[in-house]
Amino acid sequence: MKTKKHIAKLLLICVIFSFSCFGKENARIYKHNDSFTQENREELFRKQFPGKFTKEKYVLRKPAVYTSERSSPIIFVAPDNDNFVDRITISGDSGTINGSNYDASMEPDEPMITPFGNVSNSVWWTWECPASGMYGFDTIGSDFNTVLGIFTGESLSGLQRVVYGFNITYFDNTYTNQSYVTLNAVGGQKYQMAVAGAPRSADWQGNITLNWYLDTLVTCSNNFYTNNWKEVFLANNGSALDANYTSINNNVWKTNVKEIIIIKNLQYGFYSNLDITDKKNRKLVQNGSFDLSGDLIRIFDFDGKHILVKEQKNDEKAKNLHLYSVSKKGLKKINEYIISNNFATAWLSEKWIYVVISEPSGWGDAELLALDKKLGKIVWKFVPSVEGGGFRPIYPKGVAAYSIWGISNVLLEVTKKGKPYGTLTLPYPDSGFFAWRVDSKGGILYWYLENGTNGPMTYVDRKGKKVVGNFMPDNFSTFKSEQFSGKMLCLYKSTAGTADIQTYKWGKNPKLNGETSIAGFKKSCLDRTKLYIVTTNSGNISVTEYDKKLEKVKWENTGEGININYLGKKVFSRKNTNATSQIFTIFKKKKIVAEHIIDY
Repeated sequence: MKTKKHIAKLLLICVIFSFSCFGKENARIYKHNDSFTQENREELFRKQFPGKFTKEKYVLRKPAVYTSERSSPIIFVAPDNDNFVDRITISGDSGTINGSNYDASMEPDEPMITPFGNVSNSVWWTWECPASGMYGFDTIGSDFNTVLGIFTGESLSGLQRVVYGFNITYFDNTYTNQSYVTLNAVGGQKYQMAVAGAPRSADWQGNITLNWYLDTLVTCSNNFYTNNWKEVFLANNGSALDANYTSINNNVWKTNVKEIIIIKNLQYGFYSNLDITDKKNRKLVQNGSFDLSGDLIRIFDFDGKHILVKEQKNDEKAKNLHLYSVSKKGLKKINEYIISNNFATAWLSEKWIYVVISEPSGWGDAELLALDKKLGKIVWKFVPSVEGGGFRPIYPKGVAAYSIWGISNVLLEVTKKGKPYGTLTLPYPDSGFFAWRVDSKGGILYWYLENGTNGPMTYVDRKGKKVVGNFMPDNFSTFKSEQFSGKMLCLYKSTAGTADIQTYKWGKNPKLNGETSIAGFKKSCLDRTKLYIVTTNSGNISVTEYDKKLEKVKWENTGEGININYLGKKVFSRKNTNATSQIFTIFKKKKIVAEHIIDY
């Protein structure tokens, strides 16, 4: 029986190989920054990463399909509308058409249907709007996990995405993995529709039903709710900021003619009773407020001397980032920076103010900005070569890693001060997970994890040169978490509240520094070569710095509390609570830097 299966698989591989040799090549070119032409983008990318990265050719593995009457696989022929130039015309204000995406491919220059991942096996239709109005398009009746995108433009490289959709939520709170979009269409305008398999889905090809119709949206309910809480920010110089934050959310629920729910979230938030104290609990600001009028105001960061605040209005796309200084004279606005795009987050560092710009949909990061300390101008920026990924991590000296998860691989791009610093493309495993860490010098440590077991580790420097290969930790292939600084590797696995820990001195030949077991383990922090371990015991919480061999305690700070956080520069905060207040103790080693009692 096994022999027959092997013969069938071999036959299938041979047939597919012959099709791939004479048929159209399955390929996808990564999309670059839209401010460049396609030719310029490709040339710029080759100059930035010489010899490091090429356009990936995805050869999709097609599973054999069997019927009860046949014992050999059915080989599907690519559909007629596989290529954009061969798209099928649909017409009228309503209708239904059937098709499939079996054996369809991704063309060079094909745009991303969704901004958060690579799709597979796309097919195309074209539709001219008969009269301006609201139209609905869905794939209800299809038998696989679809995504649906609508574009304008007449050439593949010139398409502009208008809207995309994936899973549908129905009025009875059930959902399906077919797709639905609403389109406010203009009469006489031509629109291009693409249907494909969802990103990283095991169910990515099948039979397609595409429906279109005049759509009527009806508001079925409005849900308002308000949250109030106290927000506290601590700085490693011992100062503290606390304020009452009020968040009002308005969820507008709508339904269309097919009872598909559409949810629009409107959020309003503001601070009141803003208090800032120095390390001696002297009031620098009391009952202060920001001179801002936006509907959503949030504090992003506080370092003891500066506050970074976001202001946003729901009727505008622009977000304003404001910088305030804090001194004995109170709160003073230094500058504001207007970001026309969406931005995900921002924070203060020693040299710059970092801002992460996100995709308009919010599903991925688009670029990283470093502004000067007065928030006046961009010092440098990094624009990744591919959409749909995320920055993780970003170091104070300007080293940042950007990762993009594809259909068959993961791309890691590393920058330093906005300039290319390294890149690595690795195959995504057929099963299991891919794990990686980047250090502050641009080196990449990666390995595969399957069924709870970690495979051999590989480390490459920022130039892609392999420094460490096939490294296996001693008796630690089942570690649950890890920390890596480029100087040291720490591995953890826990059983019944006790953590087994190993530390390695990192280099061309990683060397075991030491290992130990810690009872009551809660969390740890690796700061280059300094390892801090937090433990709990009978209402007390401790932070301990161990030596590299995990044999000696260099210092330990123990006290009553529920949490300990690392604030940087060897400074920690311990949090305790009682019925009416929160108590924050800021300490460095065994010395208390400051203590703040903040009433609820």
